[in-house]
Amino acid sequence: MLSKVRAPVVNRYSDIFIKQYLSTPESELILPELIRFVIRAVHPSNEILGSDVLQRWNFILFLLQNCKTSQGLNNCMLALFYDWILFDGVENNIMNIEPATLLLMNVRGNSIRVLGKPLFVTLIDYLCKIALEFHPPTQVKTRKSVLDAIQYAVEKRVIPSFIPILEAVPEEARTALRKAFPEFFGEDPTAQRLVDRTNTNGANGNGKPLPPSPAPQKPSGDLDEFPMDTSSLSDPDEEVALPAKASVAKRRPKTPTLGKRSRSSEQPSLAQCVGMMAPSLQPLFVEMAEGTDDEKCQAMENFVMEVINEGQNYDMDDCELLARTLALTIKPIYDRFALPENLTDESFEDSVQSPLFILFRRVWEESEDSPQRHRALNLLAEMTECLPDIGFYLVYYVLFRKTKVIQDEDRDALADLEALCFAVRRKNQTTDEDAQTQYEEFVANCMDRCGRQDHRMVVHIAKFLYREAPRVTKDSPLFAHAVISHIDAWELRALWNLVLQRRLVMFSDKACANVVRETVKWETIEQTFFWKLFHAHELKTDSWIIELLKVVDFKKHPEAAIQVFESLKDTIPREEVFREVLRREPDDADDHTFSTLAMQWCINDSPANVAEMFAKIIAKLVQKKRQANKHSSPAKEELSLEHVLGHITAIQSFVAENDRSGGKKARDGGFTQMLYHASMQLALAKAKESASPSVREKFREVFSLVAEEEPEEEEDEVKPIATKKVKKSSSEEKTGKKRPAAGKSTSSRPGSSRLSSDEEDEPRLTRPKKHRNKSPPTVDTE
Repeated sequence: MLSKVRAPVVNRYSDIFIKQYLSTPESELILPELIRFVIRAVHPSNEILGSDVLQRWNFILFLLQNCKTSQGLNNCMLALFYDWILFDGVENNIMNIEPATLLLMNVRGNSIRVLGKPLFVTLIDYLCKIALEFHPPTQVKTRKSVLDAIQYAVEKRVIPSFIPILEAVPEEARTALRKAFPEFFGEDPTAQRLVDRTNTNGANGNGKPLPPSPAPQKPSGDLDEFPMDTSSLSDPDEEVALPAKASVAKRRPKTPTLGKRSRSSEQPSLAQCVGMMAPSLQPLFVEMAEGTDDEKCQAMENFVMEVINEGQNYDMDDCELLARTLALTIKPIYDRFALPENLTDESFEDSVQSPLFILFRRVWEESEDSPQRHRALNLLAEMTECLPDIGFYLVYYVLFRKTKVIQDEDRDALADLEALCFAVRRKNQTTDEDAQTQYEEFVANCMDRCGRQDHRMVVHIAKFLYREAPRVTKDSPLFAHAVISHIDAWELRALWNLVLQRRLVMFSDKACANVVRETVKWETIEQTFFWKLFHAHELKTDSWIIELLKVVDFKKHPEAAIQVFESLKDTIPREEVFREVLRREPDDADDHTFSTLAMQWCINDSPANVAEMFAKIIAKLVQKKRQANKHSSPAKEELSLEHVLGHITAIQSFVAENDRSGGKKARDGGFTQMLYHASMQLALAKAKESASPSVREKFREVFSLVAEEEPEEEEDEVKPIATKKVKKSSSEEKTGKKRPAAGKSTSSRPGSSRLSSDEEDEPRLTRPKKHRNKSPPTVDTE
């Protein structure tokens, strides 16, 4: 609706929307969520803003009119003004402030009513209450955030003036407004409070108004139109807007110097910063703030010529004020920066025709040891305080240069990005820390900023950085998370195709375990996308499984547990991986993860192979235990014999539970053959022999599997007889003759000559002598 539906047919689509989504009583609960989504995620392009397509403020008005309770309306208004009360002036996007501002401007003086009250008055009352009661301990800061948000909206030309909104406030609401925001009124609260803009608005040396003020003949009506007592709102961490003219008259330097910031902890506003600049620079900032696209670019060209090329006339050692002024001036241009809808060579080139990219061009074209390049990098490093997306914009420009300009093919693509990272480290005085780690974090932050700005650019930027900077991107958990956390199914498919085409390499056999180990901390959808991309690489190593098993908790990390199961279930792993699986705690009554995995090995591989792997590990543990006892020193082995016996006990419990609840096939699963395999029987016998009495008592169910094989002297005569009887029974069944009773054989008892099919297949994990029709446990029939 916010991108396709036009004004003439809005009512038709709104009726459909109400019928489909807002027709139930509980639908009121989703209204605040819709408002937050529209404000934070739906940022229309300039073409849509200038067309007759349904605007965001109009859609929010439609949602407010569908509120059925006062509580629901309060929740919706909180969602609407949430960015106002938390406004900080740097990280906030003007698109988050715009809907509430335009809504106030458009509903003033209208007869729109919600729940029987005028909507405009309701919004003003709520804004006054939330400024005072949202969080009383931070009331001063909350009020100042609201004032800053209003001033920011006026500065960015969302509305030409805030005066019409103030004039539309009825008398009954003025008292609450005066109490919450006395700055809106003069010293005499009973008289008309607003003063002429010409008394407070400053001008530069050429007679032009300072940005963001428009031409003098068209009053813009920002918050400088009425006196604001900001002394009570001062906060060391917040910007304080002061009248522009006073700052210009007081702080304008008399010599051509860039000027230095005041020692006060208060950050100057944009108008103050411009007033502190040299007279020759002030017109350039005005053009960059108010001119056309060509005029802005030309102003930046002149700025680069005067400050970067002829920097010897200025104090470049302290360029913080200049960087802040430039960043605040051009910031509105990049609040709506996005990838062109139709990415062609022409649209790609047009997207870099703006002031900041002109400064990047100078950095790109200068030699590595050029003083002009160092000046530009220092300026960009200082600008990151107010414009933190600079690193991403530099990557975008480098991508353009490397893909569209043939003569730049031999140039190091990301040398400028690494130089900018070093300049930022030097500014923050962190050059003593690990340079590689900091550069990796810087590149990952650039990728994260890219995803926040426009997720459609993620695929292009990620492909470029993985190719040009594999040293800090490939196998990097930070960079992988920055990429995956901002993509959707379409971007996932694009990245997946690039991996299969061998045009994108995100992970390698040597270091992929570093990424896998960190993924357990990610969100479920992020882990799902990661494993799709990870398995698309078809890596040959299984070392990542070992690293994942070291950190995964099968109950706390179900996503990782599923991946372990998927990777191991088809075939029994090598001994090192098998031992790592055994190191986890044995299954309890609610968790049969290992038992299920062992069953899959018996079914998909072979019970004999599983038994031999168990026997090999048990034999080594018994041998190490004996050696440790001889030397009277404990063995430094993470995996103990008791741990392995605990897993076998869990398998017994698993089979017994399935025996009670499942069918014939579910009861077996190959475990009977595994536990009665000759190698397993021999290993358990050795384990029982070396175990202490307490261990034997604890695992008596496990050792009962070999209990009847201990007295070998007594069994020597039984085994041949049992084998002979089995063979005799087999031959007699072929001839159809009845088998005669023999000696003390149990088959001589009535009803014992034949067993039902269920009894033949039923697993008996203890007392194997009861299975007289089966092969003895010492014979590997498989």
